[in-house]
Amino acid sequence: MIVQQCENCNKKGKNVYCKDCVKVADSFDVYEYLSGDNRFNKGRLISVIEAYTWHDAIEYVRNNFFHGEEKSNIITNCEKDFAYLEKTRSIRSENENNAEELDLRSYKIYLNNGQK
Repeated sequence: MIVQQCENCNKKGKNVYCKDCVKVADSFDVYEYLSGDNRFNKGRLISVIEAYTWHDAIEYVRNNFFHGEEKSNIITNCEKDFAYLEKTRSIRSENENNAEELDLRSYKIYLNNGQK
């Protein structure tokens, strides 16, 4: 978390920080689930990451688990206790004129505050 921003970063926004800001890395648990599943079920823990902000954690998941996907094709939503990122893409079946939807893996991020 960002404990205190420097004067320059404070003017730019709450997710901006530099080496002069006071910050402490938080631990975030990343869970994987299928896009069609209920996102309120926990899923499978696949990674624990450290980041200074929720924004950093979301960007890390977006950049490391959605390889080659455009940001505009990834649904990102932040709830009170977690954030989730989902992607559903069209794939071509054997018949090129018939596209079917395929649910892909999606990810949920929880702040790890030491409680299970």
